Amino acid sequence: MSPLPILLLRAILALIFVLTTSHPLARHSYVTARSSFIGNYDRTAARGEVEALLKWKSSLKGQGLPLLSSWNATIPSCSWVGISCDSSQRIVSLNMSGYNLSNGIEISWQKAFRSEIRALTEIRHRNIVKLYGFCSSSRHSFLVYEYLEGGSLENLLSDHETAARFGWLERRNVARGVADALCYMHHDCSPPIIHRDVSSKNILLDVEYEARVSDFGTARFMKPDSSNWTSFAGTFGYAAPELAYNMEVNEKCDVYSFGVVTLELIMGRHPGDLISSSLSSVYHMQLKEILDRRIPYPKDEIMADLISILDIAFSCLSYRQKSRPSMKQVSQGLSTRRSSVPDYSLEINLGELFNLRGLIS
Repeated sequence: MSPLPILLLRAILALIFVLTTSHPLARHSYVTARSSFIGNYDRTAARGEVEALLKWKSSLKGQGLPLLSSWNATIPSCSWVGISCDSSQRIVSLNMSGYNLSNGIEISWQKAFRSEIRALTEIRHRNIVKLYGFCSSSRHSFLVYEYLEGGSLENLLSDHETAARFGWLERRNVARGVADALCYMHHDCSPPIIHRDVSSKNILLDVEYEARVSDFGTARFMKPDSSNWTSFAGTFGYAAPELAYNMEVNEKCDVYSFGVVTLELIMGRHPGDLISSSLSSVYHMQLKEILDRRIPYPKDEIMADLISILDIAFSCLSYRQKSRPSMKQVSQGLSTRRSSVPDYSLEINLGELFNLRGLIS
């Protein structure tokens, strides 16, 4: 794959700059990400790029194809052909939405679009997907963010071949990366940001399995002096149980979802009934029953780390919201170096390893 000429990057950013400055979004502070782009760009170069972009987007409508773009011609001939790199050899993708939507869907989509822009222009973390820019007009809108070759954690775990190459060390590091990102959002951002849809489909991986939290369309900025009640957002099977009857958002909702994702990492599949409030038999499950059998059982230091990760995951899944740890406690716990654990048998019951009362009571 040949590197993308720097002229392409300038053209894309020129397009983004022109279309956003004339749109109502430009009146809001969260479009200041424009000023973070390096260099000054010629606005007059954008018209041909707009036409090529919309033609390419229209050709993809209804095909269900990955919305990945590349510039493989000299400007202004504009040929969109798939995937390509920017001037720093990073792959860039275009995520487009909002094409000919009905009024009700359009309103909902615009809210999510603006929420994602606001969140991603105000946060910077190595484990959060990078927003390169965006375009918003009355007819067409899209986000430009980094493309991650590893795809989503959900897709990786569902493919037996790729999951077999996804070892315990890499899974441990993914858990740490996601925890660090959520810790940053909850404790280092002002106001704190609640993701509200932490799930394996929204965790993207690069070629070295470095995790990035993505999809901030439902993210919520916490308001310390006002109500944080809202409508339901999240993914079934990952959302905290209290959201079934209480729509007040706080960081412990993300903590619960993180616990589900962490168990999914260890098990290689969604934990399902393991996190059921009525499943007392979880006490009697053996350790080997929840380890992904597509990779060899862990040993020594990695086994020590995994037992610690499982312990933290179960604490995150407590049905008592106040019993869940903060993401700062989770991040610190996952970063602590472990000495070798006793030579536990893989037949040991989970109830003997962990205090699971908060999970099933």
